[in-house]
Amino acid sequence: MSKNRTKLWVGLGAFVFAAGAGAQGDPVKDAEAAAGVAGGERGAHAPYTPSKTATAIQLASAGGEGGEGGEGGEGGEGGEAGPAAGLSADQNFLFQLAMMKGHLHSGYELLEAEKPKDAMVHFRHPVEEIYGGIESQLAERGVQDFRDDLAELVEATEAGDYEKAEHAYYHVLEYVNAGLNAVSPEYTTKPSFMLPVVTALVQQAAAEYDAAIKDGQMVKVAEYQDSRGFVWIGRDLLGSLASSLYSRDAEDLKDAIADYESLMTAWPSITPEYEPKMSPGEVQAAASKVELELSSFIIRDYGASAGGEGGEGGEGGEGGEGGEGG
Repeated sequence: MSKNRTKLWVGLGAFVFAAGAGAQGDPVKDAEAAAGVAGGERGAHAPYTPSKTATAIQLASAGGEGGEGGEGGEGGEGGEAGPAAGLSADQNFLFQLAMMKGHLHSGYELLEAEKPKDAMVHFRHPVEEIYGGIESQLAERGVQDFRDDLAELVEATEAGDYEKAEHAYYHVLEYVNAGLNAVSPEYTTKPSFMLPVVTALVQQAAAEYDAAIKDGQMVKVAEYQDSRGFVWIGRDLLGSLASSLYSRDAEDLKDAIADYESLMTAWPSITPEYEPKMSPGEVQAAASKVELELSSFIIRDYGASAGGEGGEGGEGGEGGEGGEGG
């Protein structure tokens, strides 16, 4: 069950976006069919100040579906003042694991490009920046400790043993995916729960990208590569919701895909040019556009689940018994 769900997360993300916003027919159904045979996937970070839109989205979802109230992820990337600030405990757990997966994604791309020293930087980040903040949660959720497996990945990469490093990479991914799948599908299939996680990844990516560039030049390549990994994993998570979003509003989904694709053009490859494809301001604007497009799905989905008896227009009415929104 968990392996199939992980396949779907990655498969839909890749195939929905490959279909493109302007594709004829139903790209979501095509993606779902393709996902059936799709396999997996072959430094302290910049502070982020949430926009008003982001804050509204996160507050709408925090403490709603997805259980407990928000935690900033003690010891985790993003921090209490970062994109995770408004996420619930379950959402933040997914956010931290998704960032871990983003680091691994970038590291593996660099390994494939035969840049083991650069790959090693990103393979170290999960332990150095994230693992300690979620270690107790992994145990509580029944996910096996994989700190030693992460260390083996780093050691194999450092030794230049590509075969062993690749094996270790996929082994680590199994544990990360087990963590992602430890959160109930009752939550992870709902846009109001998952889209704030996607938004947080996009926000973190924009902050990393901003930190990578100074005076219009690429000065911190590792931050650029981190941000690329986060955006790519965000794509996969968004793709996991494609069928649900399509049934709610097909046109809005196409717009969201188009906006996300536009954002992704800032990262044409894992190795950046000295002069970046987009300025930090352009990336932030593109990220905000994605955020705004996704917010309509979040608000709609959250409102539908939170309304109920006593909701707006329901028994008790606005301001009456049960209050607005129930």
